[in-house]
Amino acid sequence: RFISATISAGLAEGKTIGQGLEEMDKIASETLDETFRTALSGDSKDYRESSSSLMFAFILALVLIYLILAAQFESFSQPLIIMASLPFAIIGAVLGLLVSGQTANMMSMIGFIMLLGLVTKNAILLLDYANQAREHGMGLKEATLEACSLRLRPILMTTLSTILGMMPIALGIGEGAELRQ
Repeated sequence: RFISATISAGLAEGKTIGQGLEEMDKIASETLDETFRTALSGDSKDYRESSSSLMFAFILALVLIYLILAAQFESFSQPLIIMASLPFAIIGAVLGLLVSGQTANMMSMIGFIMLLGLVTKNAILLLDYANQAREHGMGLKEATLEACSLRLRPILMTTLSTILGMMPIALGIGEGAELRQ
């Protein structure tokens, strides 16, 4: 029972749905007064809904990582040490997107979540070994240095195998390469 108008548009070359929706919202706020409403449908609606769901999944993943680590290490401070490495991983991922000219989209967000899991695993390896060394009477600094030197090889091996396994997808060769990339 509302008077409505449907506006359809396509994306300009090299633009993403997110950029198109931002521009549409900007134009609507400048042009329409408060008596008008806008609603999305189709791919745009799906994009907005999945974006909010993915952000919720990202935050939930961080909370779950913290809770599981707190239970595993029987400490509330040691998971914070592990999670302190996560911002560096995100900075590296964002720089990788900028250097490669890619956008922050659904697939890259899923990649961020995978990256957080990999970085968390590496930090757990280091902290667990340092805790074992401390139990055997080593000082904090010595245990940390020994954990770093002895766990560097396994960390590099798992990280490189993950990177090399993802390389064909990241290079985006073949049919459907844009989505996989």
